[in-house]
Amino acid sequence: MVTVYPHASRSDTDDISVVNAPNHPDRRDQTYLLRPGPIHFTALRIAVDEGLQIGRWTCSGALRTFTHLAKDTLHIAFPTGTSLRLDGLPIDDEDAVVTLSLGGADCSVSTLQQIQCVEMIVSGQTLAALLGGSRELREALSAQCSDRMAVMRIGRSALALRDALRDALEAGGEAFAQTDPDGLTETVSQQPIDQGFDAAIWRRVILDLVRPMLEDTLASPDLLSTRAGHRRHALAREAERLIWRRIACGEAGGLSLDALCADLGTTRRTLQLARRPPFSE
Repeated sequence: MVTVYPHASRSDTDDISVVNAPNHPDRRDQTYLLRPGPIHFTALRIAVDEGLQIGRWTCSGALRTFTHLAKDTLHIAFPTGTSLRLDGLPIDDEDAVVTLSLGGADCSVSTLQQIQCVEMIVSGQTLAALLGGSRELREALSAQCSDRMAVMRIGRSALALRDALRDALEAGGEAFAQTDPDGLTETVSQQPIDQGFDAAIWRRVILDLVRPMLEDTLASPDLLSTRAGHRRHALAREAERLIWRRIACGEAGGLSLDALCADLGTTRRTLQLARRPPFSE
């Protein structure tokens, strides 16, 4: 089957299995409920071409999402919400932040009420071309984002990129609506939108803004860099929730450390450090 670009996918669901369905070949998400209760998830994702995907999504309910990125993938996101936490770091409702994650990094987002996010994924040759010619930028990005998510406050260049993503998604949403004018289908995958969405123009607009945004943002303080202990505490609490959730569900058999790490989207070393009592040898 030949993949046609640009194409769009849409979700509007209360089913958590749909939330966890694969949405990008270089990204794996796993969402858990933090407490029993309803959720509602809506998303619009546009594959501009093979190396650039943009999207917006909202989700209400008490939940936590772990994300793992494949190699040679850059994820840029602008999350907002109520009772929002990024890798355990509380984000005030008034705060405007941008998150950066590079291939191989694991990250988590949680909320007790609602989250909205505008995001983009750059991968493969598109990412190589974006970072090509600047050893300093590649090294700065790898140093801060190769094994964890970085969270910075939004500057002017990041604000310009966020606004461009919103505009592109608005245009893509209008093009998608032409293919499903009544909006009757809850989940649609890889619907071609080439008749109403100029992928070449939007690709150029977005990618031209990414590099200056990275240069400015990577020079800003990482809000997570001084919160390692806080993040470990949050991870330990999430591990306990997962274990008790499995016990409550009556799942047979034990839970290995490797399986727990896979479900939490972290490494053995990180989890062992998180579970270590304070002041232990």
